[in-house]
Amino acid sequence: MIGFSHIRDFATLVNKSRICDEDGRAKASYYKIVNEKKGKGQER
Repeated sequence: MIGFSHIRDFATLVNKSRICDEDGRAKASYYKIVNEKKGKGQER
C-alpha cells in the first residue's frame, strides 16, 4: 500500500493516509447501514 520510498515524500504519505482514512470511513458507514437494515427486517 505505502512503500518505504514514499515515506521520504511527506506530501504523498499524507495524501495516501487521507485516502485510506476516507476508505475506512466509507466501509464503516456501509456496514453500519447494512446491519441496521438487517435489524429492521427482523422486527415484527
